[in-house]
Amino acid sequence: MMLNFLRKLRRNNMSSKYLRYAVGEIVLVVIGILIALQINNWNEKRKGEAKTKAMLSQIIDELKLDVEVLQSVNKGYLQKDSLITVFKNSDFSQPLPSNLDSSEFHDLIRTYMPFEVHDRGFQLLMNHIDELDEDFAANLEQLVLIYQDAIPMVIQYMDGMLSILDKHKEYQYQNFEWFSKSNLFYVNSEEEYRYYMYDPIYKNYMTVYREMYINILINSRWTIDQSLKAIRQLDTKLEEETGLDEYLLEAPQELINSMAGTYHFEEKSSDLILENRNGQLYESTYEGDSFYGRAFDSQFIPGDLRYLGDSLFYHDVRSNLRLNADGSISLEDIFGSKITSIEKK
Repeated sequence: MMLNFLRKLRRNNMSSKYLRYAVGEIVLVVIGILIALQINNWNEKRKGEAKTKAMLSQIIDELKLDVEVLQSVNKGYLQKDSLITVFKNSDFSQPLPSNLDSSEFHDLIRTYMPFEVHDRGFQLLMNHIDELDEDFAANLEQLVLIYQDAIPMVIQYMDGMLSILDKHKEYQYQNFEWFSKSNLFYVNSEEEYRYYMYDPIYKNYMTVYREMYINILINSRWTIDQSLKAIRQLDTKLEEETGLDEYLLEAPQELINSMAGTYHFEEKSSDLILENRNGQLYESTYEGDSFYGRAFDSQFIPGDLRYLGDSLFYHDVRSNLRLNADGSISLEDIFGSKITSIEKK
């Protein structure tokens, strides 16, 4: 009897020992699996971060390239506008001044400067949108604004300009004999010059052509400004040096200090408020609404005013701010013409 009891007790002890051993083995296996999963997740996260960084770095490079091209486009159309302005103010019924030549006004509306967006990085990012870290959500929103709103507006007006140029050329070759001489033999006749200087139809074409490049300039400025802000923000998050010195000029601190203050517009009941925030000139006036009350108010969101050089700051897509020698500020249009002066209160 006692012997049977001892045997049973021994078997129970051995079963308990094996059970503890089995449970211990299971626990070790589970811990090993959990550690392996954690390492795998860490590796996948590291790979995802590396892929995100690579895509965003490509976007930065492509944005810089687009900014450079658009700045060149804007420069060309600003030069074109200066010549068209001379044309508008010239009386061709009188002898031309000695500093002008009729050849300068030869077909002023034939210039077209193409732009092809570089968006491979953005398209790649959109194809891997689920892998993007949540920390970059605000950056993604800004990139979508650039690539799906701002740049398409530039391209829209560029397409409109091409359409006007095609229609004008068609009008010329269907109505004037001198067209072939000018284009085949490079001979400009007096009849051709008279068309460019006097014909009201040509002036109508010029009006629409100018409307197109003004809209190209406005939307290019919007694209450039948003792109530079996006690059600067991504640069901070990625902790990279993107080399924006050639695009972002540093304003002298004495200039910023001189411009900071409250200014009164005679045309508006609101005041213009400029602040010095950490060495940057900042506008905090209209809470997102444009001074002009026009469309595309999102283009007028207050914030850092980018320095353009020569006491000039980017204000919005249609205007710049310049500090004058007398301490007042001039609001200038994109062609450098003064819209109004603003006195400090």
